[in-house]
Amino acid sequence: MTAESNPFSLLTKTLLTHLETGLPSEDDQRDAYIDQVMQLLNERQQLIEHMSIDEIKSGFLEAEEKKITEFLSTQRGEVKQDIQRFNKQKDGRYKYQRTHAPTQAGVFLDKTST
Repeated sequence: MTAESNPFSLLTKTLLTHLETGLPSEDDQRDAYIDQVMQLLNERQQLIEHMSIDEIKSGFLEAEEKKITEFLSTQRGEVKQDIQRFNKQKDGRYKYQRTHAPTQAGVFLDKTST
């Protein structure tokens, strides 16, 4: 079996092609993109679990594996930055909403001015 006809190689190339399209900026498209990546990675994992070492080596393409790792690392970093930015926005909104403290007399004091 050549590397081109090996299901592992074909799935690896499919994954790499999908990763090369890049992480979409729209949330709905991003979710679909990540779901597709996860599906391809799971399929690869299932194939690996049922293959012998020789079969894996025959379909192993070192350059492609390195590219996949780089793409996944880069895209994971982008998602982490988006999560941090979202959390910062959420914290800012919360702080703005909670700037007034109740008092015993029912009067509210502005905590930002004191």
